[in-house]
Amino acid sequence: MSGEVLEMGAGVRRLKKGDKVLGVVQRAFAEQVVAREDAFALVPPVLDLRDAAALPLVGLTGAQLIEEAVQPKRGDLLLVAGAVGAIGRVAVYAARLSGARVIAGVRAKQKRAASELDVEQAVALDDNGEIAKLPPLDAIADTVGGEIAAKLLRRLRKGVFGSVVGDPPAAKGRDAVVRSIRTHPDPKRLGELAQAMPRGELRLPIARRFPLAQAAEAVKLDLARRNREGGSHAVSG
Repeated sequence: MSGEVLEMGAGVRRLKKGDKVLGVVQRAFAEQVVAREDAFALVPPVLDLRDAAALPLVGLTGAQLIEEAVQPKRGDLLLVAGAVGAIGRVAVYAARLSGARVIAGVRAKQKRAASELDVEQAVALDDNGEIAKLPPLDAIADTVGGEIAAKLLRRLRKGVFGSVVGDPPAAKGRDAVVRSIRTHPDPKRLGELAQAMPRGELRLPIARRFPLAQAAEAVKLDLARRNREGGSHAVSG
């Protein structure tokens, strides 16, 4: 979500009335919300407030998937499953900042879109032949789950499998570290991601804009795209 600070509690020090902010607030389909100060970061002056609304949840989820779950080392070969979804795009961005060598895992029809992500290569995860040709991986960042996760685990050498969709059953008994994350507030990291958008370093295409009255329709659209294409997509209001 994004908006303007209207009122503040006595203990608020970092924000002031009138500030433009973005943040992660649970169950917040409303014109006005109340949350802790650490839920919010400042919106850069050059970033459209409506575009900023698409970033907080997917941005922090993608960044925390890489930085807290996978924790790649410089030079690691890391595959991001669902790389052209909103969470996947941020995960690719965070992985590249770490110095990892990134492979974009996408559907075959998305390989052209994946070429925009500045990765080493794009692999069609709905093509068993392409998965079989993958080199041994040091790490996997998964935003898809299901059968894809099980197939990718076979390509993972003694490394880390990070997930935003829960631990894959296929990981049981394998010599791999499995870490799942649950997104949590981080105003500093969120502010950094927001700064990266107007600089063009982080690109988060907006699939569609919705007014508040159509919030339920926006959620249905995102779920439908997730089921059809893998990965979440950015919507804003």
